[in-house]
Amino acid sequence: MNISYSQLKRIQSSKRNSLFILDFIDKDDSYEFKITGSTLNVYNISISKKYKNIKCNCPDSTSWAKYSNCVCKHCCFLLIKVLKLTEENLLYFFNNLNFSLEEFNKLVENLNKLSLNSIILEAKDEDIDDIDSPPQNPQYIDKQLIDKFKELKSINPKKIFEIKEINLETKDCPICYEKLEDKLLKCPDCRQVLHKVCMELWLKSGNHNCPYCRSESWKNYTNNSLNSYINLL
Repeated sequence: MNISYSQLKRIQSSKRNSLFILDFIDKDDSYEFKITGSTLNVYNISISKKYKNIKCNCPDSTSWAKYSNCVCKHCCFLLIKVLKLTEENLLYFFNNLNFSLEEFNKLVENLNKLSLNSIILEAKDEDIDDIDSPPQNPQYIDKQLIDKFKELKSINPKKIFEIKEINLETKDCPICYEKLEDKLLKCPDCRQVLHKVCMELWLKSGNHNCPYCRSESWKNYTNNSLNSYINLL
């Protein structure tokens, strides 16, 4: 069995990119992980104990990877870098998107050995993503990001769209093109500012993303669904 080109691209991307584990919960029916990367969006990865598959709520997983019959770089990062499974260990999975019994048992064995909750709880100040001063061990832990996630996860998701102070000279709303005044929102990804009324009308009309950068983080503004996520910016 060979691994598809689309899948290999995501495997290589998972090795090149800086990705970090923020949280782990061992549930009755699944293993749940919170992961972040360069955009600082927080994604949820779920490994089903019953169906022996893995799902992520990132944009790639819900669109391009899904249509290419592969899994996203976040799943690859978790399986290969964190859980220490190799491409050779996962040939059946990458071709079927379900773990064989042998693969799943090895995954659970490695996860149990890892004691991920202890690693997260015991993260130190020096465990920071810094090129000049690399994290101690492991390299998928960043204490500052973990602390930021703990701070934000109890906050109303709409908080990330609030704006306090900004220089609004010569700026217009990208939806109505009128001058920006009171009751404003900002996109957590591209940081563009919009009228609150305009953006809410935009969302109610069937749009679920930023009119500037097309970020889907605006799902956080309208609901708390599985496909919504917080941002650590």
